[in-house]
Amino acid sequence: MHWHRKAQIQNVLSRIPGGETLYYWLQRYVTKSLPPSDKKFLERFEIEAGHVDTFCRLGNCPVGEAVFFQFGAGWTMSGPLIFHALGVNKQILVDIRRLLRPWLINVSVEQLGRLDVGRKLPRVANQQLSSHVDTAIQQMHDWWGMDYRAPSDARATGLPDNSVDCIATTNTLEHIPAKDIAEIMVECHRILKPGGVISFRVDYQDHYSYFDRSIGVYNFLQYAPTDWRSFNPSLHYQNRLRHCEYLDMYRQAGFDVAEDHAREGSTEDINQLRTLKLHDQFSSMSPEDLAVRYSTVVLKKSVPAVAARAA
Repeated sequence: MHWHRKAQIQNVLSRIPGGETLYYWLQRYVTKSLPPSDKKFLERFEIEAGHVDTFCRLGNCPVGEAVFFQFGAGWTMSGPLIFHALGVNKQILVDIRRLLRPWLINVSVEQLGRLDVGRKLPRVANQQLSSHVDTAIQQMHDWWGMDYRAPSDARATGLPDNSVDCIATTNTLEHIPAKDIAEIMVECHRILKPGGVISFRVDYQDHYSYFDRSIGVYNFLQYAPTDWRSFNPSLHYQNRLRHCEYLDMYRQAGFDVAEDHAREGSTEDINQLRTLKLHDQFSSMSPEDLAVRYSTVVLKKSVPAVAARAA
């Protein structure tokens, strides 16, 4: 499917009642991207396990005693299940909408138990959730220590100050407007304990390029904000922020960048960028900044929360 056509479909679904449910069915029965394939699950395992490994290296307590917080939990709960398998006993999971699907979570449970993830797991969930959503949410809490809250706003969680040990999210921030990210970062600073760890994985590539091979991963950098709005429905929102802009926001919220594992652009990537007519919004940035494809960034608090809010 050409990316223009997909954007048109998603624009319609973003604006009609029940559009999100229709989008779910489209992914399940037409594009067949749900449930994620075994290959996708294993790729996700590597990223999520990296978050836990980072906390084990840099965190403020044993992983079994830590409170993990995640925003943008999604449909499948593969990340929280992987955290649980690696020894995390308490998780707070928030989403702007109640997206979880018990049957997809059960698929994740099955994949985690069946696939060779390349390491010995302390434990693996083997229970199957009820198909009733409210019952499933309670079972997630009782069986796996997951406190699922949706709808819930990551900008205003209602959690106490200094109450979580680790904040981790994967491929979520790129789907959030910049203004909201700034507010989320201030809230993360407020709820993270001194000595706690943030581990963020962000994908900076044009997500339309994943299914339309006629465009490259930097295609969306050519469009003016007003033009891009036509291709940027709420169901597939991409903020187009570059790696250096995220780093600035993290620091402005009062965090030090403890580790920056960026997948920098190759020579081929730089050459690809030079063939594009970049919009003025991006043309002032260096090719090296623009070319970063994805990163995992580890953050620690650098200033008191009051100072971060004042900033």
